[in-house]
Amino acid sequence: MQIFPENYVVTYDVPLHDLNDKPVEVTGASVSVTDERRRPLGAIDAVLGETLRVVVPAELNALQAGTSGMEGRVVTVVLHTPGGDITRQLVYAVQGTDSLAVPNNSFQTIHEARIKAFDLPGLKMVHGASDRDLRAALIEAYARLTRISLKIIDSYDRETLILPEVNYRTRFTYIDQQHWHEMDVATFDDFPAYFTDRLKRAQIIEADEILTGDIIGDKRRAGVLSESIGESSMMFRNGVLDMGVTRAALEALTGLVHYQFRITR
Repeated sequence: MQIFPENYVVTYDVPLHDLNDKPVEVTGASVSVTDERRRPLGAIDAVLGETLRVVVPAELNALQAGTSGMEGRVVTVVLHTPGGDITRQLVYAVQGTDSLAVPNNSFQTIHEARIKAFDLPGLKMVHGASDRDLRAALIEAYARLTRISLKIIDSYDRETLILPEVNYRTRFTYIDQQHWHEMDVATFDDFPAYFTDRLKRAQIIEADEILTGDIIGDKRRAGVLSESIGESSMMFRNGVLDMGVTRAALEALTGLVHYQFRITR
């Protein structure tokens, strides 16, 4: 599938052939554009010559409100011939200039992630990953990290950057998954630097693990206790608290994770 940037004018030359790729006499054509869910976006004119030139204007390739990533486009071309209509469909995707929307699907832009990655030792795949792969990995890492309940110390001193000693009197602000989708950039930027920096580090570490692939970790997170293939068997350690992210990413969040325990009878 071809991917074009948002607001790009997409042009196709449709051959005047039937479905068996044989030339046919075309007396006219109609062209319509929908999104990937087949919601109509509009009809467009096409120029009939040696081929049928289809030009999808920029306004039909604009991302819809509330979308920051990628949308599909389905161009339906109907060729009118003396023997009946011939329908062809052209499918492509439209991608925003930056599919990462802070803080609603990422804690940072892709450029910020690439720069911060230089300060993190042990990364295997982030530095060489394409922009498309890194964006996808950062979004998935964000989704995993936001499932964890986090906490921020209320008495953080922004001028001295000094954190108070944590004790039973310390007051925290707690952030759960639903808060991230309702949050705006101004609120996120107002968080303490120690908090957002650790979040970004954890996101990059988790994204690197996603790009690398963790077969054992995926099986453990899926609840698999043992696996046998032929005469070989593998046991996965049970009883470990699984937060849905890698241990390295969880270590980057040290001091931020809010653990809750309930005892009932």
